[in-house]
Amino acid sequence: MDEVLNRYFFQRKSISIPGLGSLVAESIPAITDFANRQILPVQQKIRFDKYFDAPEKDFFNYLSAQKSMPDFEAIRWYNELAADLCNRIRSGETVKWPGVGMFKKDFGGDIVFESAWPAFELYPPVRAERVIRRDASHSIRVGDQEKTNYEMSQWLSDDVQREKAAWWIYAVIIAAAALLVLFFHGYRQHLRWGFSGNQQHIEIGR
Repeated sequence: MDEVLNRYFFQRKSISIPGLGSLVAESIPAITDFANRQILPVQQKIRFDKYFDAPEKDFFNYLSAQKSMPDFEAIRWYNELAADLCNRIRSGETVKWPGVGMFKKDFGGDIVFESAWPAFELYPPVRAERVIRRDASHSIRVGDQEKTNYEMSQWLSDDVQREKAAWWIYAVIIAAAALLVLFFHGYRQHLRWGFSGNQQHIEIGR
């Protein structure tokens, strides 16, 4: 590949190849690896997008200025280079782009790209220990109010205490209801026994 194309790609982080697709240099943000107690640094990778192959508007202006040729000559030169690249790949050739990666066909006949930047890290991983401060105060939004974590803990604790303290009230109510039912049941039985006995008068001879 041409050195001018390399400079454009590394400066702009993307380049489109007509009939083939685009290469995009992406940064992967730093992430926390809790299992290994470290923070992984920012990484760089190249992504191949086969669905977008139209060069940017200022690409041919850049190409024209760098190669000292008119715009139409720059357009013709790049389109011919892209067509040759596509033909070589489709014929089964593996085409290398020095410092970037290589194009080839897979078993299904699709064009794929293998980056020359496998897990390229700008900085080494950093050792990190997770610290939990139980006494640290911070704000928590509850509805339209803002409370501290201490206030929320106290509020939740009060609710639990009120629930624990109120159990005996329910027990007294249930016991009173049970006694009332027993009393009413006993009263009905007493009435039935008093009025349902034998009412026949027996005269005792003299």
